[in-house]
Amino acid sequence: MISIRSGFFRPRAVKRTIAAVIAVTFSLCMLISQRQQNLEINRMIYNLKQLSVFDSKWDPAQHIFVSSAFDIGGIESDNTTNTIRLLATTHDRGNDIVSRPPPIFCRNEFGDIVVGEWQFMNGPRPCIWKDYFLDCHFKRPSERLELVGDGAEILKVPITPAVKKKVPLVFCVARMFYYENWQIALTSLELYLHHGMDLFVIPIISVIEQLHIILKHYETLGYVRLKKGIVLPRVPEFLYDPNAKTDSLNMMPSQTECLYEYREAADFIIFGDIDDVIIPRRFENLLQEVQFYHQKFPNAPSFEFMWATTQLKLHKNPQHYNVRDIVSNLHVTTIADYGKSIVIPKRLRQGLIHFPIFDHDYAGNYTHVKLGYQDAYAVHLRESMYENNWSQMGRYNLYMNLSQYDSIQVDFMEKLSKNPVVLDAFMRLPTSKPYAAALYECYRVTKLRRKLSEDLCMSPLECKELRTQKGPQCTVLVSDFKTVDNGLGIILTTTRSSTLVARSRCHIQKA
Repeated sequence: MISIRSGFFRPRAVKRTIAAVIAVTFSLCMLISQRQQNLEINRMIYNLKQLSVFDSKWDPAQHIFVSSAFDIGGIESDNTTNTIRLLATTHDRGNDIVSRPPPIFCRNEFGDIVVGEWQFMNGPRPCIWKDYFLDCHFKRPSERLELVGDGAEILKVPITPAVKKKVPLVFCVARMFYYENWQIALTSLELYLHHGMDLFVIPIISVIEQLHIILKHYETLGYVRLKKGIVLPRVPEFLYDPNAKTDSLNMMPSQTECLYEYREAADFIIFGDIDDVIIPRRFENLLQEVQFYHQKFPNAPSFEFMWATTQLKLHKNPQHYNVRDIVSNLHVTTIADYGKSIVIPKRLRQGLIHFPIFDHDYAGNYTHVKLGYQDAYAVHLRESMYENNWSQMGRYNLYMNLSQYDSIQVDFMEKLSKNPVVLDAFMRLPTSKPYAAALYECYRVTKLRRKLSEDLCMSPLECKELRTQKGPQCTVLVSDFKTVDNGLGIILTTTRSSTLVARSRCHIQKA
């Protein structure tokens, strides 16, 4: 009786004992689970060695940067898998990454482990760093992802959620870097908004400070979403900046991120630079225009609008900026036989620069539609003509009825007037453009050098004119990175954090 009663009078001791037993049991279960997972990884490593994928620890090490991950479900596997797709960038090593892939092991929250499957995404031969899909094919839906290996270090990769709220027409703008062409950016924004654009998604690497303030204002109004661009870390054993050895400063992974984020939400997506403006011809509304072509070509994944290089009549001083005046003086100088595309996002696997090129660009058996000169143009706002060159301009020769733009300048000024800080930033926009001049010269020299040699990656960071150029105050992306060694000679890195900060120049910065 006493012993039984004494137990009732010592509930804390009993609870402590139970808690200790539970803790020990949990620790043993975790240890057993971890040992089982390690055995599974070792078995996979053995199998890969038997297949001659690799013989021992990779030497020299393979550096892999993971920019993002997306849950694409079973959209490309007839629902036989639940796939998490990583966007990865890595360097050449003298053989094909896909045929002899670096061993990457993916683990979800259930402890399921699979070998990552590599697929080529983008990268011209001269660019040492190329872009890949790294697919983790799990058997059940996953919400968490870790990259593990033959060691204790793991790399946690957040899965970017897809936007669910309906946004019919989205413009995925190529990353902004060294950007100061404020007249072109504002004209593009206002033209697209006039023609019914729902949202601009703009990744920022570096942009002049005043324009960034204005873009943030457009974001508060719901027209723009600003996001941080993609920047690779420096690798200590490499004597070069990896960002200078990627195609057009990580453009393709940036555009592909936008595709996967808005794949469910958008009916149509435009891929382009901010100076590419597709102006509807049959309708005033661009969404109606592309819906017309979609009905005409129901099985097409994308519609290409010819690229019309256009002169713009511009003032250097923001006090004289007038959207209506610019639009009414647009003059097309040349029309290329290629252009910019509006796509149906669920029918593509990756972002675009101009149009789909390879079969692996598509998410099915589709045929791209190239529209003719009699259809709408992708107006390329390229040739800026300032006061001293106005006499050299041709007359307005586009197909738009100019009367529809009578209120466009009033609408623009009303947006700015909602916030005195934004209006002040607009009035302080610079009258000179040293970065733009350096970029144009860089582009000209790079194209010339590529004609003489194929061993040149199309990267602005290779240009000494840009590296040494001084300019106005900028907002610059600064990133911090997390790096792990998976124990197999594979160095994995992802962005730990990134912020946009004020800097005296627009050059890419390290944290």
